[in-house]
Amino acid sequence: MTDEEFQKNLRIGTEAEDKVYAWLKSHYSFVQDMRYQTHNKGTGPRLDGLGGSVILPDFAYYDKVRGNYLLDVKYKSRNFFTVDEYKMRDYLKAVDLLGMDGLLLVFVYENDMYFYDSLEKQGPVTFNNAYGTSAYTFRFDKLKIKK
Repeated sequence: MTDEEFQKNLRIGTEAEDKVYAWLKSHYSFVQDMRYQTHNKGTGPRLDGLGGSVILPDFAYYDKVRGNYLLDVKYKSRNFFTVDEYKMRDYLKAVDLLGMDGLLLVFVYENDMYFYDSLEKQGPVTFNNAYGTSAYTFRFDKLKIKK
């Protein structure tokens, strides 16, 4: 991937995250944006310390009625929803470490936001492609769209 392609993908992904962030702020009591952190290992949300390093999702929301959840956003150019296995492992560890009620994944596809609970994951499945990655999949379901 060229630097130009990377920058384009980064912009598209950030726009998707910003859309979800605006939606979260209009629906939950408090929303924490954890995306913009800088540390020795680069940028992005994470916990670091003697216990190791854990990748964090993009957001947390806190609501007395709906609970306290971590939430990660993934922009998708097709209706095949996946989350890398190593990221899912860290996200779920963060749920435990931070005492949250659970983890939600939001896939932004064709300008719609599809909300899934992490418990709906399938797999992990190893893909034989250029990435060679192991990932969890989520069944495409238009009923998951939130407006």
